[in-house]
Amino acid sequence: MLRFSILIWPLLFYAEPYLAQRKENAAYQQIRNQYAQMEPGDPAAFPYINLVLSLAKKEKNYAELAAGYRDALNFHNSIYDQLLYADSAIAAAHRSCDNGVIANAYMGRGIVHYSGLKDYQRALEDYLMAVDYVRSDEDPYLQYKLLYHFGVVKSYTGLHQDAAVNLEACADFFRKELQKEQPPNLLHNLRKGYYNSLHQLVTCYQQTGRDDKAARMIALAEKEIPDGPAFAVVRSCFLKSRGISEYRRGNSKASIYALNLALPELIRTGDFASVSVIYYYQGKNALALKRKEEAVSLFKKVDSVFQHHHFIFPELQHAYHYLIRDADKRSDSRDVSYYYEALRAAETVNHEDRHHLFARMRDAQHTDEKRSAENRFAVTLIALITVSVGAAAFTLEKLGKKNEPSLSDASAGDEAGTAKYEERQTSEPKWKLAADTREKIRRNLQKFEEDKAFLEPKVNLRKVARRVGTNANYLSTYLNTEKGVRFHRYLSELRISYIAAQLAEDPETLKKNTQELALLCGILSASNFLHLFAEIYGQPLSLYRERCQRKFEN
Repeated sequence: MLRFSILIWPLLFYAEPYLAQRKENAAYQQIRNQYAQMEPGDPAAFPYINLVLSLAKKEKNYAELAAGYRDALNFHNSIYDQLLYADSAIAAAHRSCDNGVIANAYMGRGIVHYSGLKDYQRALEDYLMAVDYVRSDEDPYLQYKLLYHFGVVKSYTGLHQDAAVNLEACADFFRKELQKEQPPNLLHNLRKGYYNSLHQLVTCYQQTGRDDKAARMIALAEKEIPDGPAFAVVRSCFLKSRGISEYRRGNSKASIYALNLALPELIRTGDFASVSVIYYYQGKNALALKRKEEAVSLFKKVDSVFQHHHFIFPELQHAYHYLIRDADKRSDSRDVSYYYEALRAAETVNHEDRHHLFARMRDAQHTDEKRSAENRFAVTLIALITVSVGAAAFTLEKLGKKNEPSLSDASAGDEAGTAKYEERQTSEPKWKLAADTREKIRRNLQKFEEDKAFLEPKVNLRKVARRVGTNANYLSTYLNTEKGVRFHRYLSELRISYIAAQLAEDPETLKKNTQELALLCGILSASNFLHLFAEIYGQPLSLYRERCQRKFEN
């Protein structure tokens, strides 16, 4: 089974035609042509991909290196190896200094988290990172691609109305692009973007009771989707949606037929979340047809998927309610206890996921609104300063030198003014840092990161504050409000990300022991290093080392 690659391939690959404003290098394109038509997960692509990577490293062409790593993850079946390649793509993208390439790399890793693991929290963090680089990018595709993924996250958190607004805009964009004359490969990719948007819209409509609108959209999509294996997954997704629509209409037999048609392809591609939805609605149909034993069996499959992947859509929790009632009727206290515990676990997962995602999106929205307001304020302020300076210059010219203060007076005035300014700044609430202060910290903190100064072992808040030209309170406030982290967490994430990138890029680093790795990134304690790596990177260092080693062996 090609686990996750087939799901991720269309999401990542159809971005390529829009991405670069730069000219394609003919040598790279000729190599890519050798594997462009291969099936996702085909290992025969790797000799050519390795050639792209070697050439890009030799030429220090980091944009092409990032593209090569993105290609590599598409042909790997292991989700964790895909994440390794996604990390490498991000590292290379940053060195390309191309905002579009960087945004695409972050979005690519977010797609791996979303499609392969249904890890919405990490996916959202990557999408938000991508947004920071898309702001100044003029590529409309990239913007609508991100808008689509934000719509998916909103839908999962239950904000279906907001999600529908995003997804309707995406569908409209792709529809208009399809009406233009496009080359065949671009036309194919735009269609997938369009149908993905429609499918997510159908989900939003069904969740908000707009079943007639959902049914019309399903019928339209099924009529338009091209035949052939390239659109097999998309067709199965709409068959799943049609099965849900027919169930809601009371047509159980039609629903079962559509769901059964959808199931094999979704199992083949490893889309466990959609498979779980199908089991749930097959169980609901079995109940409607008075086939209770079959319903119990299908609801148990829903539980099996949750136990294996630790993910379940909120609506599917109702399967546990029936399983508990059934076990209670059978007086099976063991099953009752088991399903109660499973239901509690499912509720906890969904509650924590939704709470985190909602809060994170709200914070991001507030930050964005704040930036917009600050930008408007800055424009107004610059205009006022310009007028004031012009008026002051005119006044001084008229008054001449007779009213010009002495040097000692001027110095005294400056000192008094500085003291008053510092007094104002000190008394100003931490959450109201001045715009110019924030910009200064942002700029200098970026240089601190680029210089890898965080690798120094005895770095602390005061030292970094001095380095970025501010005080500890202001730096702490900036990190809390702009990056959403405390100083020690910020420093730890920089260090762990650095060592993870080194391990993924440099075989010599893999040979170092734990203590050497800890010191290499500025952490004095090996045990603290291991704890931080597992916490921040989501997997033990030993597992990450093993996967990096396999990548180099390939």
